[in-house]
Amino acid sequence: PSLFDFLSHNALTFYKTTETNITKPAYAFEIDSTEYLGDHQSFSVLEFDTKDSLSLQYHALKTYQNLVNFHKRDKKPDALIEVNIERLHFIHQHAVFSDKQELLLAALLSEKETHKNSPSSTLYDYEIASLYQTQATTYIPKENEIHRWALQKAIEVCDKAIATYPESRGAKNCAYLKEQILSGLVNTITTENYISIGKPSKLLVNYKNLETLYFKVLKINRDQLKSFEKLFDDTDKIAFLNKLSVVQSWESKLIDEKDYQSHTIEIPVPTLEQGSYIIIGSKSKDLSNDHTYAHGSLHVTNIALIENKTASATKFQVIDRNNGAPIVNASIHLFSTNGQKTLNKTLTTNQNGEASFSQQGYYYNTLATISKGTDTVYFENLYLNHYANNTNPNKSTNYSSFIFTDRSIYRPGQTVYFKGIMMTSVENEDHKVAPNSSTFAKLLDVNGQEIKLLNFTTNAYGSFAGEFILPSGGLTGIHAIQTKYGHISFSVEEYKRPKFETTFNPVTQTYKINDNIKLTGTATAYAGSTITDAKVVYRVYRQVQYPRWCYWYPRNRSEEQEITHGETTTNDKGEYTITFAALPDKSVSKDNQPTFTYKVTADVTDINGETRSATTYVNIGYHALIASIAIDSEIDKAKKEPSLSISTQNLNNEFVENSGSLKIYKLQAPEHPLRIRPWKAPDYSSLTKSEFKKLFPNEAYQNEDDYRTWTKGTIVLDRTYNTKKTDANAKGTQQLSLGNIKKWKTGQYVIELHTKDKFGQEVKDIAYINVFDQSEKIVSDSKLFEITTNKNTYK
Repeated sequence: PSLFDFLSHNALTFYKTTETNITKPAYAFEIDSTEYLGDHQSFSVLEFDTKDSLSLQYHALKTYQNLVNFHKRDKKPDALIEVNIERLHFIHQHAVFSDKQELLLAALLSEKETHKNSPSSTLYDYEIASLYQTQATTYIPKENEIHRWALQKAIEVCDKAIATYPESRGAKNCAYLKEQILSGLVNTITTENYISIGKPSKLLVNYKNLETLYFKVLKINRDQLKSFEKLFDDTDKIAFLNKLSVVQSWESKLIDEKDYQSHTIEIPVPTLEQGSYIIIGSKSKDLSNDHTYAHGSLHVTNIALIENKTASATKFQVIDRNNGAPIVNASIHLFSTNGQKTLNKTLTTNQNGEASFSQQGYYYNTLATISKGTDTVYFENLYLNHYANNTNPNKSTNYSSFIFTDRSIYRPGQTVYFKGIMMTSVENEDHKVAPNSSTFAKLLDVNGQEIKLLNFTTNAYGSFAGEFILPSGGLTGIHAIQTKYGHISFSVEEYKRPKFETTFNPVTQTYKINDNIKLTGTATAYAGSTITDAKVVYRVYRQVQYPRWCYWYPRNRSEEQEITHGETTTNDKGEYTITFAALPDKSVSKDNQPTFTYKVTADVTDINGETRSATTYVNIGYHALIASIAIDSEIDKAKKEPSLSISTQNLNNEFVENSGSLKIYKLQAPEHPLRIRPWKAPDYSSLTKSEFKKLFPNEAYQNEDDYRTWTKGTIVLDRTYNTKKTDANAKGTQQLSLGNIKKWKTGQYVIELHTKDKFGQEVKDIAYINVFDQSEKIVSDSKLFEITTNKNTYK
């Protein structure tokens, strides 16, 4: 609205650029205060105190503050709202403190209330609704449901904005956002690549905001499918699909709980005859009217192909997909133009359904077309790679040298002491030292130029040794010693020998979440004196770890997040103290007993400018104890009184005496053998459990194929434990014998440990074991098969 706005935003275009590649001073300005994300009134009077007068972020904040103060006097708040929203986004993007999203939401809600009588306030409504939409993306069914219903809040905000000021720009933005949220989509359709002829199958649909989906099964051959996959335009795709013949069609009811999130559902597919098909799922019956559709392809065949690769050949076996019986006299046609030469070869299976391919060369993206009677199917992207064995009776001798230096880094002018050991082998077998053999050692600089050459003859042990003096005025960087049959690299740098070191003192105190953690470190000169008045710059990062029984969480799910940083100095004893609040990640459920690992780094710089660093880790949780069960996963019933051990420690691995209960239950297995799911269990199923089991008796309805989800059955052991440190038990662990387990049924068991920490917080651990018996003739737990060995090793 003014020349001042134009010039200010022109400056912001520069100030808002990143400073990633710019060397920053130790006192670099950072957006590290939560006050920056306050309302515009409090922001307009903030004092920005920094030595870093060249910081772009500092100047961006000052410019935003000038703009806010300039527009605070306006009769209409339109320009103020515009620049304030831009200011909040910039701070949220670059702030280094935690809980940024919650603070941004609070600021937006506050500003909305302040300007609720202005049509431009709907711009705040749009930002609030967009933030709810962002929160909704963290929803993971059955794992993280904290923000599952956030999109309902977004719709409410949008509706209110549209009803209050329907012609405002913010209301129009809200209408567009609402349309996005409410749009019905079929995201993907996942099918199995191969299913049996005339047998029921199923597909997985990922959808959003739909109550009905219309399906068509279209007959297609391989050439047509390849042509279809090359099309990009939806109109061309739909025209192509409409030309294909429809084999089956049906409609399926979907589940819509009005959370406006994407969900998955399994839907049965009618039985199909032999051939290749493409399945279309669409929002309307006629694809031409609505382009909301997804597709998946599958092949219907009773043929399955097994590959077994050896050094000399690839052995194919063609079997019946339904019962595993070998298929005799099946034709296997192999074709590939991607390799050393074109491959066009036909094999025929023997009485075991087997055929071997041993042609020399490599062939990738190979197509295998298998036919038997009226059943034909193709398998793509096979890789074949075979080379002739060396049949030369005069086996060649291979030489190699291992080189060692006394250090990995040197200064110019220093001496490099090295030693080499020369070895021989015949076709990579029978490695021996090479005595009395001639070799050389060549010193090379960073450009590969020879500096000096030494000749050697190995001694009786195959070794040789020498030294090189590095040039005083030579190049720095990676140098190398090259020998006749090997080389080694090392670094040449201009460096100063460190004069002091810094370390953190061990963490012995037990802390809880939200406690103030106090760490102490010491900077000590190697000469023995202390380093006083040294500057200490520290940073604290947080990461989340889960106990092993939270198997549904990926092990490294949480990214490292900086929660605070600061500066301090060492005292007259060379000591420094770092204090920070152990703030938790609020998106993590307390019930899962997470452990928050706080990584603390300290960079200590003395008066001479030398910097030394130290890192320590502090583990803190809602609980203050970790109790662990250690036991073999496979237990033989024939073993006399197998045992387990229990250890109890605080979160920083220090022993803690503890007592609690230990119970072992037999797990209740499914009635039928189950194959592993082709995809993760869906959010919903279009069939009841009885309907599903009637069609798919050997499929898991939910997660029954995972023994960790089985129901606990009979309890077979109920004991208490007490970990104590004694002379005989210095580690404080307790060994517990399981006693005579010969009467235990074979199969899967769960071991549960329950106790409390010193604050009364529940603590548990869970372990699973499989009990087996070599003499039993029945497979346990309705497994398809099981394999055990009667010895650990064989000679």
